[in-house]
Amino acid sequence: MATFIAFGGLSHDKQQFSNKRNRSTKYTISSGLPIVQYHKSVTGEEFEDMLKRSCDEEYSNAKPEYDKDIMETLAGTYSWQSFWKLMLYVFGCSPWDLETWGLRLSLTEKEKTVKLLGRLLPHPVWECRVDILRFVLQKTITYRYGSDMEPLGPLAPGIAKGVVKAKPPNAADTALAMWEESNPRTNHNIDQLLKEISKKVAASKSKPKSANLLILEPEDVIIVSEALDTIQVYTVDQYWDSFVRYQPNWPGGMTPYDAETIIRWDGLNLSEKENRWVLGAPDIPPREREHNEELRYWRSQGCDSQAARLVTWGDI
Repeated sequence: MATFIAFGGLSHDKQQFSNKRNRSTKYTISSGLPIVQYHKSVTGEEFEDMLKRSCDEEYSNAKPEYDKDIMETLAGTYSWQSFWKLMLYVFGCSPWDLETWGLRLSLTEKEKTVKLLGRLLPHPVWECRVDILRFVLQKTITYRYGSDMEPLGPLAPGIAKGVVKAKPPNAADTALAMWEESNPRTNHNIDQLLKEISKKVAASKSKPKSANLLILEPEDVIIVSEALDTIQVYTVDQYWDSFVRYQPNWPGGMTPYDAETIIRWDGLNLSEKENRWVLGAPDIPPREREHNEELRYWRSQGCDSQAARLVTWGDI
């Protein structure tokens, strides 16, 4: 097997991975498929320390209320344990980092949703970036609702830092304009994927199940998977099978190791989320907060009001 640096994947006749914004995504070539490599080795102790450090001291003692029985049941399932491992392996973050910027997984069908979603994670189209995956899932849901809302997400670190440094008079407006010009849809591959997803949603005639926008249902994940299979030479299942087969540390050696660990990690994540809600802080994961929280482009006059409410827990 040979390792190479790709612009998001392997070129072929149906779809060329040509996003030049990420020049360091690593893949392993095996049987013609680009296979996502290990993102970063993280021990259970290191990750737990990372979670604890993400909680600000000012609300570190607050205690959230959540159904312990539901969390323990979910933590005991192979689907949730596997999803945790995949998120750490591919994106270097927790599953709860995906459920931010207003996106939520259906509570009633969460196990089924993560089981389907897990198979999508090793696909090279995401470039090992959880913000790209999140944006595509958000857009898929808006298509199902027939909504023209444009979801929000993090500005690229370099762009956000540049806006903060420039100190424009209307920083929020400038940041929003930069988001519109640089969000994942400006990537040709993602734009083509979203167009195919839109077609499949229209053909499926899938109806909204929740009064709240951005609740991810199993059928949303299925549509994304089918759309990827339509525009790619290799299928989602082929990428998944190759990923599992050629990872020497998968699943052995991966953390977390047991349900008790996951329950603890879920508890830390939920505590942090609950406390940010209490403080009125935006729904942004720890590693995407730098500069984005300062710019607060969801408060721009030009921002979609519904998208803004979702980022601020429904109350802006």
